[in-house]
Amino acid sequence: MSPLRLIRRNLSYFRAASLAVVAGTAVATAVLAGSLMVGDSVRGSLRQLAVQRLGPADYALVANRFFDDSPAASLAKRVAAAAGVAGKVDVAPAVVGNGAAAAGPGDKRTRTGDVQVLGVGAGGASAPGWPQIARGQTVLNGEAADALGVAAAGPADVTFTLPSREDVPRESTVARRSADELSFPLRASAVAQVARDRGLLSLFSLAGGQRTPRNAWVNLADLQDAVQQPGRANVLLATDKGFDYGAAGEYAATKRVGELLPALNAAVRDVVTLGDYGLDVTTSKATGERVVSTKATYLDPPTIAAAMEAGKKLGVEPRLVTVNLVNRVVLTDDKGNAAKDAPALHYVIGAGVSRLDDGPIGPDEIAFNQETADQLKAKVGDRVRLDYYRRDADGKLAEVTSASQGLVFRVAKILPMAGVGNDAQLTPTFKGLTDSASVADWNPPAELKIDTKLAEKDNDAYWRKHKAAPRLLVHVDAARKMWGGPWGDVTSVRVPADKGDAFADVLRRTIDPAALGFAFQPVKLQQL
Repeated sequence: MSPLRLIRRNLSYFRAASLAVVAGTAVATAVLAGSLMVGDSVRGSLRQLAVQRLGPADYALVANRFFDDSPAASLAKRVAAAAGVAGKVDVAPAVVGNGAAAAGPGDKRTRTGDVQVLGVGAGGASAPGWPQIARGQTVLNGEAADALGVAAAGPADVTFTLPSREDVPRESTVARRSADELSFPLRASAVAQVARDRGLLSLFSLAGGQRTPRNAWVNLADLQDAVQQPGRANVLLATDKGFDYGAAGEYAATKRVGELLPALNAAVRDVVTLGDYGLDVTTSKATGERVVSTKATYLDPPTIAAAMEAGKKLGVEPRLVTVNLVNRVVLTDDKGNAAKDAPALHYVIGAGVSRLDDGPIGPDEIAFNQETADQLKAKVGDRVRLDYYRRDADGKLAEVTSASQGLVFRVAKILPMAGVGNDAQLTPTFKGLTDSASVADWNPPAELKIDTKLAEKDNDAYWRKHKAAPRLLVHVDAARKMWGGPWGDVTSVRVPADKGDAFADVLRRTIDPAALGFAFQPVKLQQL
């Protein structure tokens, strides 16, 4: 029998099964083809949504602190003009945050939360495509307008309540404030527009997602003032001038990001300054050292690591400093037990330092300046216990003693009222305390229970002469053990004056911008 005849007979005999296979194959092919078409359609819809949502924003830098947006030194302008990206990108500064809002007259006000409040910098040639809102006005998207009961543009009394964006970490012992002190109002007297179209004004969100946010666009300067950050921003929004993410496919978008993103972040590294990181470089009047401190009170761990690395490169070991309020300094026995009538001082500034002016300080040693030693009646060899506030696991302040940390200090030195023994610049600004003219004017956080009579009795005369110059010094590691926390434990680093300029320059180049949130991300590609 010929092979052809055999095939015909097999097909005839197994015709039912063959038809089933053919039908199944056809159905499977149709399902797969349909899935591919639906997938392409969904991907296209998501791409369109990302382009609508983000508008001109192809890249975003969302820093963990505010940086310079002043006309003379705007980080946005410096990045846009940097080598490698100049002429290729537009960069706009912005402040983006979440808060609550209220609208309407008197006791009939309608309130809502989870409102994204946005202010973006000047448009024109520097950053086209962003909405420019007049001072005192706001643009609401449909979601926000409906939640507030605002039907249309026109005069309106809309108030946004925004959290304070102070640099100081709220969880540090001397920083947490009441709810009233942690939030600030921003009032708009008119709604310029209610945006209900599916475009930038309605949908903008760097976080993505399918839910339409409640957006409120305001004047950038108004928003900066409201969060107490005038002339500063926390976001940069970059537009790729030579590429259309809406028209290009995913492969082309990925390739473009791979070309431009490294150059954009290299530009940040080239132009960012210590000031953008919130760092100040000053000179100590008492010691002559160059001092690197921060508006945030506590230096970030990446900054401390970079400072130590910069010191190695220059052959100098930076002096580390950490400062805190000590509730009680009392003379004790070797175990930290104090007699009922033991000499004590209340509410004094204490500092931890990695070394004194004339040499090291031991891990269990303490040094008083002369006036403090005289007032406490302390002499070399005496034992001392420190009582201070520490935040517990529940977030509440509790008074603890150094003895509970295994630290009963031995008085090792009495320092003269000079150098590190009388240096008010060791102490950062603690709002309501160190910025006060006298101890009587102290206005500490509500939860920081201070007996103002004791504070004034023990400190007023000293404060009038020496302000917040620390009255006692221990080793920085002991201080970290006592009052360090997740927000940080070093308030400044110091180097000799002759190394100051070189140290600042090397430090700037050693800090990794990305470790402090100064890195662009391709937000449009991430949402495509």
